[in-house]
Amino acid sequence: MPSKRLDLRPLVASYDVNRYYPFSAAVVNICFELSGWLMLDARRPPANAETVCSGRGYRRFANFLEVEPDAFFLITTAAVASMHEDWKENSRSILDFGISIRSAMTRTAAFLNDPPEGPPIQVLDELRTSWTLKK
Repeated sequence: MPSKRLDLRPLVASYDVNRYYPFSAAVVNICFELSGWLMLDARRPPANAETVCSGRGYRRFANFLEVEPDAFFLITTAAVASMHEDWKENSRSILDFGISIRSAMTRTAAFLNDPPEGPPIQVLDELRTSWTLKK
């Protein structure tokens, strides 16, 4: 059975000295933003209602966790792939790093607030196959 893990090596290997971004910093930033948005870090109380996940998105995330304990990591991986896609499509520079992170978070929010149809395990299996969050 082929692995369903996203091979991130091509993302890192496609290093362009003129258009690079700090890949490890992208992963850390997305984990940090996503954990804050999902209110998973008790040390970071939300500043306002706009900085946290909606009730619908939070319930969907809980549904994903019920069927897949690694749901956070799957969604984070898809968000990193989304950030990379935004970076490449828009020819971003290092000064635009935050814009690509926000783009990935917007797509992640859309995925959780209005996920594809189907049972949670099916949605996650499709995510594992495509690693794509809708735009």
